[in-house]
Amino acid sequence: MTDSESHQSQGEPVKYFAVVMNLLRERQQFLEEIRDGVKLKSKIFGLLISSTIFFGIYGAILGASSTWMQCLISAIKLPALYLLTLIICFPTLYFFNVMFGSKRTFEQYLTLLMTSMAMISVLLLGFAPISLFFLISSTNYNFFLLLNVAIMAITGFLGVSFI
Repeated sequence: MTDSESHQSQGEPVKYFAVVMNLLRERQQFLEEIRDGVKLKSKIFGLLISSTIFFGIYGAILGASSTWMQCLISAIKLPALYLLTLIICFPTLYFFNVMFGSKRTFEQYLTLLMTSMAMISVLLLGFAPISLFFLISSTNYNFFLLLNVAIMAITGFLGVSFI
């Protein structure tokens, strides 16, 4: 079985996660492809799907400190928060960059911002076991809350600095 056959037999979700894995393993090449305009739509969609799932997992852990309903709502709310923030801020960022002489296209900027968001979501997914451990082992809700604020601050700073 060839590589392309094995990827096809694994189904569609693998394609979306492959975009994130490519970003993580070959970051410089990934950024050069964005600069050159290579497969921007597939990158945007792959990053969007992967980020939504990763944010959803972390959101579920945050909500698990309460009821199952809050767990479900937080799994929806966290990805929505990040996506709405991106939608609201993107036009301003794009037009400011164009005003200051940037030659990047609308799609290139969107791909760059989705890349940054994907980095935040991957980092949050990496911190998820730590957060889950303290959720299960600690009864101090304030500590759990502070821990997650710190995790989100760290991942947000690293994601934004990636741009």
